[in-house]
Amino acid sequence: MSRNPINLIVCSFLLLLQAGADVSRAQEEQPSMQDLQQMLGQQQKLIEQQGQQLAETRQMLGDLQTQVDELQSHTGQARDMSEETVALRERLTSVEQELRVREGRQGSEDKQADVSEFPGSWPIPGTNMSAKIGGNVRLGLVANLDPLGSDDRFIAGSIPVGEPEPGTTTEGFTISAKRSRMNLDMRMDSSVGQFRAFIEGDFAAEAENQDTYRLRHAFGQYKSWIMGQTWTTFMDTRALPEELDFEGLNAQLIDRQPVLRWANEFDDGRVLAVSLEDPAAEITGGRGKGKFADLAARISKQREWGHTQAAVLLRNISGSPDDDPDSTSSTFGWGLSLSGGSRFKRWSQLDNFKYQISLGRGIGRYINDLDSVGGQDAVFDPEGKLKALPALGAFIAYQHFWKRDPTSWLTTKGLLKDLRSTLVFGFTQVDNFDFQADDAYRRTKRISLNLIWSPINSIDIGVEYLFGERMNKNGDRGNANQFQLVGTFYF
Repeated sequence: MSRNPINLIVCSFLLLLQAGADVSRAQEEQPSMQDLQQMLGQQQKLIEQQGQQLAETRQMLGDLQTQVDELQSHTGQARDMSEETVALRERLTSVEQELRVREGRQGSEDKQADVSEFPGSWPIPGTNMSAKIGGNVRLGLVANLDPLGSDDRFIAGSIPVGEPEPGTTTEGFTISAKRSRMNLDMRMDSSVGQFRAFIEGDFAAEAENQDTYRLRHAFGQYKSWIMGQTWTTFMDTRALPEELDFEGLNAQLIDRQPVLRWANEFDDGRVLAVSLEDPAAEITGGRGKGKFADLAARISKQREWGHTQAAVLLRNISGSPDDDPDSTSSTFGWGLSLSGGSRFKRWSQLDNFKYQISLGRGIGRYINDLDSVGGQDAVFDPEGKLKALPALGAFIAYQHFWKRDPTSWLTTKGLLKDLRSTLVFGFTQVDNFDFQADDAYRRTKRISLNLIWSPINSIDIGVEYLFGERMNKNGDRGNANQFQLVGTFYF
């Protein structure tokens, strides 16, 4: 079929006109180079304006900080501070101090590890881990005014009763830095959650004339689980009063040992923890053997006015008498504890009480003074049967933050920052069996009073007086007095 040449020419011409119109329309829709340059210029001006505003904001903040510093440096301005402002500043100081003390004493936490909330740490290049080094340098000057079976600590159970044996007591002056410690805290983030590893040690191992390294804590933490050596679940670290004596209270529950612990925090603020722990036993006249792990559990709750905690301990105590190491005897042990702390605002916003009472059978290793003396979990009767010793420990402590005039020169210069005192009374008792020796441990009492000053948050300087008494089964008594001057730098 032939085509008309005229029609073909007309159609081609119309198609060319249509294409030209489309190209013109597209060019009109696209911005010209001049328009693009104008838009870039406007954006650049906007960026410059924002940068100028940021600079002005920084300058304003700097001027405000300078004004605040000047106000704080003048006594006249300090006089205008309200009591509420002073109380808030004191509370902040107390919280910082309490966190530092808790961090130094407590190596583990029931809360899960969190890499994002790890202040003072640094990332390790090439890994997904962060690390932090901490600890303290501690120098203690100790003066024993009476014979005492320890040099730089106050162990009430070691007080001699009657005439002390030659070479078994220390009387006089001691200066030592071996109670200093260092720790390494590491956090790791992974696809299955966050991990924590913590290790801490000091140089307080009991070695004659040596400052030997001693492992305090070494544990790993994953979510609600803690595995390794750390504080026993049976104790309450938040109930421990602030003291200078490294030994600590005679009646406090305190022990570091291998544990496998699970903990969970509920919506209402309660924290439940359950653990299996080292079953080591301390037996008079025999050697302890571990058959089953100790079972410990606690539940605590933090409130606005303080906290409370209840704990339980179940254990199987096994051992062999020294005169018949091939035989084994076992007995059941149990313990209960109630502890806590509360604010007492009568004289100061930061004053507080702390307390603890614990009782049971076969829990001597968990009570501080009985653990230091040794052999107070159980004893063999004349027939070779193991008997768990009934024990009781209780203490109460009151801490007072000394009021200070906010207009005084000492206050405005920070020389009276965080000045506080703690008065503590502790009582420990063992209900002896009739077949025990007359010089068996029966009871100890301990009283301490200190004055601690923190010129800055990282330094504590304090003096402490301690008095203790030991009574044996037959009623014989001995007492001792001690002074301590301690300086600690936390890092």
